[in-house]
Amino acid sequence: MLQIDQVEVDHGRAHFVHSLPLHNYGQSEGDFIVVKVKGGAEYGIQSASLMIGHSMFGRRFKPCRQTLMFEVPSEKVVYVTNVEYLGNGNGLLSVQYHQRLDDARDYLAAHYPLLAGKLEQGAIREAPFWGTGCG
Repeated sequence: MLQIDQVEVDHGRAHFVHSLPLHNYGQSEGDFIVVKVKGGAEYGIQSASLMIGHSMFGRRFKPCRQTLMFEVPSEKVVYVTNVEYLGNGNGLLSVQYHQRLDDARDYLAAHYPLLAGKLEQGAIREAPFWGTGCG
């Protein structure tokens, strides 16, 4: 499960703006998570949870130094990236990003056909963030 929240940048660091309801997104289906967020804002991945089976229980991981951020323009359908989390043996996760725009378009065509033709590549960046703790 991912927790995605709106961010504001202050002195080059991302600060998560918590809003209600929380933006928690469950297990990916076909390697993709499709979400609707407020356009014209910037978002970041605040945490990733490794769930036990299909339950709501699992271990939550927060970024240590920086987080993935992306902007969602108003009235747009954007593909951000595929994120892969890998255990690195010391209780933390390593993160890898993979660009799979064509696969995302195929997924949308099969599950959300009205959105597939509107899909475009979104911009991503990593930024340090104001936060406490990690792992």
